Amino acid sequence: MRRYNLDVTKRWGDELAEAMRVEAPLGKVTPTSKPPGELRKSIRAGRTSQSGTSATVQVLAPVIQAATTDKGARAHIIRPRRARVLRFYSAKAGGIVFAREVHHPGNAAQHWWGPGLKRRASTTLRRAARRTSFR
Repeated sequence: MRRYNLDVTKRWGDELAEAMRVEAPLGKVTPTSKPPGELRKSIRAGRTSQSGTSATVQVLAPVIQAATTDKGARAHIIRPRRARVLRFYSAKAGGIVFAREVHHPGNAAQHWWGPGLKRRASTTLRRAARRTSFR
């Protein structure tokens, strides 16, 4: 059995993170929204470790949208933290809206992380392993 160099496993993590960026959903563009793709840009390789002949690669998506798009969110109330009112775009209202609180209806889970990881991990890591020379 071969031991993997940590540089090699880091590179594999980078390739897997790149493959997962394709799986991440893009948000809708509204006049007050951040540019779409914040979730995709946040996906990156984390720690890599090795134990015997196995290597572990961690892939992270450290933004709140990762969990709420993958697992969904239940209905909740949103209140401002640092301001007196919330400011957001509402297509229903036809423009910018100001409110002291909003009753968010929640959103359905899109389940993109787990299935995407299963779909991408084996082919991406297999391809990366073929390109790696062990010397």
